[in-house]
Amino acid sequence: MDATQKETREIQRRGTYGVEIPIAVPPIRVWKALVEPEDMKTWFCEHADVATRLGGPFRFGGRYTYRLDGPEGGGQSILSHETARSLAFSWDVDGVPTRVRFVLSRIRGDCRLRVFHECGVDPHLDWRGGVADYYPWENYLLNLKMYLERGNPGIRIDYSAVPEGKQTITGEVRCASERIWRVLTDRDECLRRFGEAVDFDPDADEGWTEPFGKVTVAEAVSGRMLRQFWEAEEGGGVHILWDLVPHGVTSNLSLTTWGEGPAEKWHSGRPGLWTHLLWCRIVNELKYYAETGSPSGLRRLVGEA
Repeated sequence: MDATQKETREIQRRGTYGVEIPIAVPPIRVWKALVEPEDMKTWFCEHADVATRLGGPFRFGGRYTYRLDGPEGGGQSILSHETARSLAFSWDVDGVPTRVRFVLSRIRGDCRLRVFHECGVDPHLDWRGGVADYYPWENYLLNLKMYLERGNPGIRIDYSAVPEGKQTITGEVRCASERIWRVLTDRDECLRRFGEAVDFDPDADEGWTEPFGKVTVAEAVSGRMLRQFWEAEEGGGVHILWDLVPHGVTSNLSLTTWGEGPAEKWHSGRPGLWTHLLWCRIVNELKYYAETGSPSGLRRLVGEA
């Protein structure tokens, strides 16, 4: 049994999945961002109404709220809370009662934030058989981290307008396009970013091998454009086009993906949703690393609920 299968079985058994991220601000600042409506509107939702008391409302909704059947939220109220330590609230997701817990702890003056989503139902699976329900929280926590540390949230997902088929994700990265290019192609940068080296030569049509298939280079213009093809082990693949446009001291980044075969056909609930969330997470992690030179520290918590 491989790691993905073990993860899937553990989540199915427990009905809970979790994500952790370090944030370089004190826990009290993270706490405020979790419960103050104006903060929440910046990284989490479109509108919010919160009263931090037992049984008080913890309502949020709008186009940035994760749901399979539409953008509206519902059924949210506070189940427990301890200032700068923890918060639990109920959340009806597509008519299914669920429970979310935030757990904050101090690490050398900074904050380690954990979120656990207790669903009690089988998870949605991606085309590899992995748990796709991590993707929304991974994007939310990356947005929160960038908002609090840099005042510059990442890509926000509009759940009312998730594209099917060919998808394009755009955003601003606060660094030169040459820096983003190095993050995408340099062996040492990839080693720091992924924790492992890749076999990549942008001047040769060799690409690299990653855990789920082979990535080859179709076309490359240093500092401006990179076109790749990701050949999945299960057959088919994904075309990947990175466009980088310098804009003063920042860059406009555009990622376009389109696919063929089973690698692009998986979905649960809404076509295109999980693919879109996956690529948004990849762009958000790339944005953070390109701007700071450090990995985000985001990780999944399997069996740690």
